[in-house]
Parts: sequence; C-alpha cells; structure tokens
Amino acid sequence: DRAPGLALVLLVLAWAAGAALGFTPAARAQTDGAAPQASQSAPTEGAETADPAPMALSLDEAVARAREASPRLEGLESLVASARGGTREATAARFPQLTASAGYTRLSEERTRALTLPSGSTLELAPNLPARWRSRIGVTWPLWTGGRIGGGVDAARAVERAAEQEAQGGEQDLVLETVSAYWTLVVAREQVEAFDRSFAAYEAHLHDLEQRLEAGTAARNELLATQVERDRADLARLQARKRVQVAQQ
Repeated sequence: DRAPGLALVLLVLAWAAGAALGFTPAARAQTDGAAPQASQSAPTEGAETADPAPMALSLDEAVARAREASPRLEGLESLVASARGGTREATAARFPQLTASAGYTRLSEERTRALTLPSGSTLELAPNLPARWRSRIGVTWPLWTGGRIGGGVDAARAVERAAEQEAQGGEQDLVLETVSAYWTLVVAREQVEAFDRSFAAYEAHLHDLEQRLEAGTAARNELLATQVERDRADLARLQARKRVQVAQQ
C-alpha cells in the first residue's frame, strides 16, 4: 500500500519541477507559439534590405512628366504670355480713350462783402465760398500719330512670335533630352544584363579550367588568360552599373 502512495507523491513532485523549468506540455506550447513571433519581429543581423523595384515608365509618360516638371519650359511660357499681353496693349492704343477726373479744394474762410441798395436789399459782391468742386470728362481718339501706334503693334507682334518660337524650341530641346536620357538608361540596363551574363560565363569557364588544370588537361597560361578576361568583364559590368546610376539621376 505504501508503494503506490510514494509513487504518486514522486509523480506530483516531478510534475511541479517540470512546470517550474518549462518542460510541461502547456509551457512547450507557449514557447513554440512565441518562437515564430519573435523571429518575425526581430530581423536577422547582416540581412540586406531589398531595393525597391524600378517603376515601369513608358517614353510618352516620361516626356509628359518632363514637361510638367521643367522650370525652363514654364519660364518660356510665362514670356509668351507677357509678349501676348504687350501685343494687346499696343493694339489698344488704336481705340479711343475715355478719361474722367474730379477734384475738391477746401478754401479758407473769407468775410462776405455786400452792398446795400437804396431799396433795402443786399447785393453780395464777394460771397464766402469755403469749398470748390471740379470735374472733367474727356475722349481722346488718335487720328494720326505718324506711324507710332502701327510700329508699336508690329514690334509687339514680332516679340510675341519670337517668344512663341523660343518656347517651341525649348520644348523640342526638352523632348530630345528626355528621349535621349530614356534610351540611354534602357541601353545601360541592357548592357548591365549582358555583362552579368558574360561575367557568369567567364566564372563558369574559369571553374572548369581550374578542374581541368588539376586533372592535367589544361595549361596554366590558359587559366591566367581566362582570369584576365573575367576581370575585364567584371570591370565593364561595374562601369555599366555606374552609367545606369548616372542615367537615373
């Protein structure tokens, strides 16, 4: 009878010790459930963050964005608007001009001078006028100006045409620069891919030559020549990547 009681006591003690040390099934479940969570929240040291994928952009979209973001093109359009305003101003000089003016003057107080007539009435010779009002309306129509207005209109129109042509030239230059930069970037990326494949091919060929050299079926100079070509391909690949970075800026 004592043996089962002692075994039960030992079993209870063992279970209590396991719960304290975290070896019970419940503790294991909690530990197993918390482990993936910790691994997700804590990044691995030395892990490189992936660069964002390049945005796909067509040539028409690139040209449209360049037009919207170009300060030089905006400045040229402002010059065109200013030249058109000058043309309208010069043309308006041919039409009649209406002018209106008004004024008010406050005078000093003066003693009224009057003359008493024999009939008993009073005749004011110098009345007191403390305020003076004036107004004027005029119409001016240039009938003959010796060609001044016509010459001004012609000059303003010439300035407007020059501003429009300069704006068109600036827009064409912007489109040309955008197209050139766009295809330069495309070609540079293609060159990077080609040089990457070439470098990988040289790496594979160099690995094959090293194995053949160990087997005695290849010459040492052939291995060295392949290493030189591999290094040249690596240099060309780095230069192509630098051109991509420059074109993206």
